Amino acid sequence: MKNRKKWISVICSIVMVAGLAACGAKDPGTEDKGKETDGEKEKFKVAFASLCEDNDFGISSKESFVKEAEAMGWELVILNNNYDGATAIQNMDTVLTQECDGFVNFQVDAGVAQTIADMATEAELPMITVDCPHPGIPFFGANNKEAGLIVGNALGEKAVDTWEGKTDLIVLCGAPGSGEVVDLRMQGIATGIKETLKNEDIEVLELDGKSEIETSQKVIADVLTANPDKKHILIGCLNDQSALGAYNAVEAAGRESDVYIGSHGCDAPAIENLKNKEENCWIGSVAYFPERYGEYLVPLMDDLLHGKEIPEESFPDHVFIDKSNIDEYY
Repeated sequence: MKNRKKWISVICSIVMVAGLAACGAKDPGTEDKGKETDGEKEKFKVAFASLCEDNDFGISSKESFVKEAEAMGWELVILNNNYDGATAIQNMDTVLTQECDGFVNFQVDAGVAQTIADMATEAELPMITVDCPHPGIPFFGANNKEAGLIVGNALGEKAVDTWEGKTDLIVLCGAPGSGEVVDLRMQGIATGIKETLKNEDIEVLELDGKSEIETSQKVIADVLTANPDKKHILIGCLNDQSALGAYNAVEAAGRESDVYIGSHGCDAPAIENLKNKEENCWIGSVAYFPERYGEYLVPLMDDLLHGKEIPEESFPDHVFIDKSNIDEYY
């Protein structure tokens, strides 16, 4: 009898332990969201906030990201920063409210970068920022100094070829509120021109074209009106929208022989100019290939989502596109 009671006690203990183990085990049908199952890709919810929806660079970079992200099977939340810091903060709130697993943020208002970075860090949200650094957040975007030098060198070489290097004025049509890295882009243009011409004494005029066609056209028109006697002017533009505005101003003033323009982005306005118009004073644009941004950003975000470290800074390739090589790329 004693032995029988002992064995009953042992059996009960085994049943109890097995029951506890079963309670602690996960039901195969209720695995955590985002975990990989055999033959299936992981399902992440990832937000992308575009630069804007009214120019080709913003549209192309968004479409490229969406294409690559959909191939990963991610659930996407698409937002639009619209060049506006307050909107970018609202979008950050939306990303957190929707409990996204990751966020690619293309916003260029340096004034809100710290606030957005703090929000992401506090929420432990994997985030990549595009074109405008945010403290402590991985950055993808232009190598602004290098891209600026490329444009400046191209403009300087054109001045050498046609004006024997003579240059009366360097005009930088930028957007000062976009922060330090964009300033690097614009200063790189001036540096590239001066290095190519071996002349540090050329006057440099900095303008705020606000990355817009109309504003850039107005400020360049004002410069041309104020400088009727300057016949050798090199204009470096922040993007192709600014360059198109500058080109319109030069054409309207009948000053095509006095000016050369170089720009950044090589999106639709620059491609249209290079492929479909006769050679003119807008000589070319350094390409950032926004139509390939997704090929860079999606692998970087995928690494973050899997807990891997990524570089603090990542850059696309940069190539100056002009009449001589446009057909190789577009």
